[in-house]
Amino acid sequence: MTDLHGVSIGVPYDLYFSTGPYIDSGNVQGCIIDKEKYNIQPKVALFRCGKESLPDSIFINIPDYLTQTDSLGVFTFSYIRKGTYEILAFIDSDNNNHLTPGKETGYAPN
Repeated sequence: MTDLHGVSIGVPYDLYFSTGPYIDSGNVQGCIIDKEKYNIQPKVALFRCGKESLPDSIFINIPDYLTQTDSLGVFTFSYIRKGTYEILAFIDSDNNNHLTPGKETGYAPN
């Protein structure tokens, strides 16, 4: 985030809000490291699982939560809704917030 003069705030800023009577309290954190591409910071997406979820829905659905790893590959999702999620990290070279199969590298848990 920068001001009108292009000066960065220097530290990350988080803003959380709710359209309902409370804020969700779930938390997921981890680290993504590609030994060969150590200087690239992947994005990490959470997709809420449901009865209608298809096995390849992470390639076509909009993520429920999306974040960028820091320079060490660490990511954190805070204030997420209770539930079951699939997680996917990927190098978003076309900056469309989706993994483009065959064109971008994706990382999934072992």
